[in-house]
Amino acid sequence: MANDKRIIGIETTFGALREIKVGGSILKCGDNVRFEKFHGEKETLSCWQDYGQYNEDRIHLLQNGDETPIKIGQWEFWPVVKDIHYWQVSTEANNHHRVTLSGRDGNGKLFEETFVIYGEELLPGLVYAMILFSATNDITLGVEYWKALSGKFSLKYASDGEHLDKVIALKKLSENIVREHPYMELFLQKGMKEVVERLKESISKLEILK
Repeated sequence: MANDKRIIGIETTFGALREIKVGGSILKCGDNVRFEKFHGEKETLSCWQDYGQYNEDRIHLLQNGDETPIKIGQWEFWPVVKDIHYWQVSTEANNHHRVTLSGRDGNGKLFEETFVIYGEELLPGLVYAMILFSATNDITLGVEYWKALSGKFSLKYASDGEHLDKVIALKKLSENIVREHPYMELFLQKGMKEVVERLKESISKLEILK
């Protein structure tokens, strides 16, 4: 691993996780962040520019100091994550991470999925995504839910009835997740607001056509 590795931690706030960046030494941060239990180490492999800065990073996820698979329910996530980070110094609007997450799902099937985490909060986003995917127990549907909760995409549906059914199913899933993982509450609340708004827009268009 690169000598200039940067260490990323997370702490629990009210209904959310927050990322803590501390450079190359975990001793620079307060005692409230349990780095020895879980943290990430980031190394940059390459970088280039095209109307902004692209870094190709590898995020090494460590539990109790060991780089071992992360187990959530019946799912296992491999501890090394590929991250293409795009950012602009002048604005946060286009800041995003295109991450590739791999592992073994609840049925024992290997998977590798690439999806986007928007904004600076990379490590919390990875934790949220892993919990969502394992709770969904279907990587394809999990990524669809992730895209919808990001507010950038709509759920996939063939009819307004199917759209409504998917929104209801995602709402129930979100409630179950929050009961077990309270720190996902704000992320899911914000995401469900976007999902419901898209449903309302879909129904409004249908009413106009009548």
